Amino acid sequence: MNSREFDINEYITLKLENNQTIIYVNGERFNQCKFLFIRNLSINEMTDFIDDINSIDEEADNLDSIMEYRSNMVVIIPPETEFWGHCSNLQVWYENQYNSRLLHRNLAFPLLKKLTEVGDPLAKKVFKEEIARRLASRHLPVIEYLIEEQYINYLDSVGLLYTVLVPEEAEVLLELEKNFNSENKKNFWLVMELEHQLAPCFTIKNRHVIGLDLFECGLKSIPLRLKELKSLEILSVRYNKLKEFPDFLSSMPNLREIHAGGNNITIQKSLRHLIK
Repeated sequence: MNSREFDINEYITLKLENNQTIIYVNGERFNQCKFLFIRNLSINEMTDFIDDINSIDEEADNLDSIMEYRSNMVVIIPPETEFWGHCSNLQVWYENQYNSRLLHRNLAFPLLKKLTEVGDPLAKKVFKEEIARRLASRHLPVIEYLIEEQYINYLDSVGLLYTVLVPEEAEVLLELEKNFNSENKKNFWLVMELEHQLAPCFTIKNRHVIGLDLFECGLKSIPLRLKELKSLEILSVRYNKLKEFPDFLSSMPNLREIHAGGNNITIQKSLRHLIK
């Protein structure tokens, strides 16, 4: 058996066993590394790539699209070379505080969860932060993955809001949440164009709320503090108990759409151009 071994830190060890790279966590076999992400770049291109890359997930998803049209392209990598490639990737991941942008989601989050379970203090510190950070990434496959694999269940609404939003806007949404009827009160979640949306939910850009969906929350009025969401572009308050809109909505600088179906509401003239 051809065997090599490399310690990333006191919790993670990689071993080359029977020409396969295996990850061990705290001495226990965790997973087999499946593939290396490879791009053919010159030295000059490499610096730009590192500066511009949003995440390995996005690059891998782009590569998948390309490979659909190049199904005959197969790159054979010697097992030992592949082993050291995986060692390098995980070393960089660790040295960058377990930044989940640097590994594919299918490995980063299960491995980070396992490290948290075995007591790695760094993993315990960043696990929830990484979930919230990637929910805010606006990259749909990652968001879907975190929802489907139930990683969002590790976050409460307070932790999520203060991680992905500027504090002032997090406070606005927490204040708004107090107005929900108890039977309709749910956590806020970042959800981007998913088939089964959770409500209430919000979308963000650069840590500011740009979309807010308050579907069926039992709202009787819209709190004054909503006007503090200066970047808000789309507001949905469908199927609530609203009878009127506050005047301040007409002066919100970026608001361009209001969805208000399912309310017994009289629309002020100043807001009619925004109603969809």
